[in-house]
Amino acid sequence: MSHRILKVIKIILVVALIGFLLAGAICTWAWNDINAPVQHTMAGKPVNIALGSSTDQIVQKLQAVGIIQHGSTFKLYIKLQGVGSLIKAGDYLFPSPIAPKDVLQKLVEGGEAANKLTIIEGWTRWDIAHAMAAIPTLKLKNADQALALMNDTSSIKDLDPSATSLEGYMFPDTYFVQSTTTAKEVLESSVDHFHQVWKKDLAELATSSKQSAHDVVTVGSIIETEAKLPGERPVVASVIYNRLGQHIALSVDSTIVYASKLAGKWKNNGIVYLSDVNRDSPYNTRKVAGLPPGPVSNPGLSSLKAALEPANTGFIYYVREPSRNDGAHNFYVDAAGFETGVQALRNWERLHRGGAAKPTASTKPAAAVVSKPITTAPINHHPAPVVAPVQLKPHPPEPTDHKKADTKTHSGATSTSVHKPQTVTKPKAQTHKPAQKSKSKTMAHPKQKQTKHQKSSRHKK
Repeated sequence: MSHRILKVIKIILVVALIGFLLAGAICTWAWNDINAPVQHTMAGKPVNIALGSSTDQIVQKLQAVGIIQHGSTFKLYIKLQGVGSLIKAGDYLFPSPIAPKDVLQKLVEGGEAANKLTIIEGWTRWDIAHAMAAIPTLKLKNADQALALMNDTSSIKDLDPSATSLEGYMFPDTYFVQSTTTAKEVLESSVDHFHQVWKKDLAELATSSKQSAHDVVTVGSIIETEAKLPGERPVVASVIYNRLGQHIALSVDSTIVYASKLAGKWKNNGIVYLSDVNRDSPYNTRKVAGLPPGPVSNPGLSSLKAALEPANTGFIYYVREPSRNDGAHNFYVDAAGFETGVQALRNWERLHRGGAAKPTASTKPAAAVVSKPITTAPINHHPAPVVAPVQLKPHPPEPTDHKKADTKTHSGATSTSVHKPQTVTKPKAQTHKPAQKSKSKTMAHPKQKQTKHQKSSRHKK
């Protein structure tokens, strides 16, 4: 080996050694920098990491307020740790001093306990608005301010061009509210969630059954208010479609309650009064044919799926099963069976509650007792539909208690459980297909008697 080659090798070795020592020095410095506590002036002051912030944006913000000193080192540490995608949005309180490694640990663990809005399945926009008004950081003077924001339907025009509010499209879930979160952003999050669920779980089903999002959400919102048990929802859906297909009034109390809320007349005590039943409103499904103009609650995924995949039954009535306290129903194919169920419920109520049925906080509004269908004009499912009012016909006598002009109505029917529907041989008209039903949904309303309605007794057509 020549002298020249040896010299080159020595130079390479020296350079390598210097590089190694330099790299070691840099690593040592970086390690010390990551572990060295940093004094800052943000102690006790929340630092907000906005939803959707990139790693660069987070590092820049922390460096700008003095919580970290060397952004490039902190960014490299995040990359080496492989936790960039685990950093959570939220409000953070960083003590002073604090080491950058501890800053990253807090970012991964999450910020301070935040306010949150939990939208319950079946809640209406009024329920959501009151819950939002109770969150201090949203700075709402009252629920009316939240309701006004819900009138902006631009975020759902792609799904429901005819919608007049966000009702039905604020997906039930828990939404965290940081110090910088606005009321509008909370609503946008709930609607974004609905879009995600629709695209992932419902859009294909709706397309194949030729149903619009408007009709699916409207039917789903009724199912949500009527069926407590998940297994009953497809059966309740079948009752809705069967009644629509046979031109029978839906007579659902939740739609009557919704009409009263729109009119500002709902007493908010869980009782449906005669004045509610007699109210002229396109949402009053005892007086107006077909589906209401829009959703009457915000349904969850189970109810929306039931609206798209109803059970194949011949049922057109349901009555609460009195021996159970879980919201279960018994379902019937004819008025005779229905009347038997209603009488059984009445008898149970007299025996266990003493006297006539009385509404209780644990029950839900009952749907109207409906007898024979009558002919009405076809309905339009969009807002302000042109529909024909129906002359309600009295039911066979039931125990009533009309002590004042605005009497509580009582329909002693309610819901049953995941029952195994009896096998029924039904005419083709009863074998509903959502696609067909959503197109020609006309219905008639037989009139119901002015009886006392129960919050949990909902019986159906």
